Amino acid sequence: MKVFFTIAILIAPAFATAQSGNLFGQLVRAEGGAVNALTEKKYTGLVRHLEEKQVSSNSERLFLEYMFAKVQRQFLKTYQSQVAFSDLFSTGRYDCLSATSLYASLLTELRISFRIVETNYHVVLIASTADGEIMLEATDRFNGFVTGANEIEQRLLRYQSQLPRANGNMVQFQHPGALLREVSPNQLINLYHYNQAVIAFNHQDWVGCAVALEKTSMGYHSPRISSLGALLITAVAEDSSWTDEKRLKFVRQFYTVLLNRQQDVASSF
Repeated sequence: MKVFFTIAILIAPAFATAQSGNLFGQLVRAEGGAVNALTEKKYTGLVRHLEEKQVSSNSERLFLEYMFAKVQRQFLKTYQSQVAFSDLFSTGRYDCLSATSLYASLLTELRISFRIVETNYHVVLIASTADGEIMLEATDRFNGFVTGANEIEQRLLRYQSQLPRANGNMVQFQHPGALLREVSPNQLINLYHYNQAVIAFNHQDWVGCAVALEKTSMGYHSPRISSLGALLITAVAEDSSWTDEKRLKFVRQFYTVLLNRQQDVASSF
């Protein structure tokens, strides 16, 4: 009996700087749809409220603490892995990537610099203020507003060594090496596509996985792409429902992604 691997959805940190542009719209469109009018109304209402609060605040730290709590209360209701960014506004369901993406979009609108940090299984945001760096750990409701360079460093090291959770009798895939690196706000879109690739793989949708991996690789270079690509080749080779002709066609169509060997892969381990 063949054993297919289940891969943990990304839940990791990464460093970056705020960029201009409609990050919010890009995040919604990454799911394949248009920006819902009600979702946009909720988001723009939050932005206007925070802009007014920012003007009246004389402390970036206190303002960010208010923003962190405000978003938690209003939008982050129930943690659930594998949710869409728009779920924040419709159901209150969130995971680390969608919640971090919301904070990144808001800080971009508010012109506050930040970094995004990617590890193997988690992603967090670190804002840069006159009062020092502040980590916004979206999945930690009560202790997720982290100040102090030493405490932030310890948190990052903890996330870097984090392992995927056990999932019944399924075998969990672990990335080789320990990621701890910067990603840009725009590369959050690539991480969404990566998660979609993971979901497709876990449902044994090999073509869907390859298509999502191809989107992931556009403007984003990471050993996670090569790792999943190699595993996908093995899965296709062992899938008895596929003919040799179908396998050959699959490899020819997606060989660039499946055999991805970017320069930063070897140096990341």
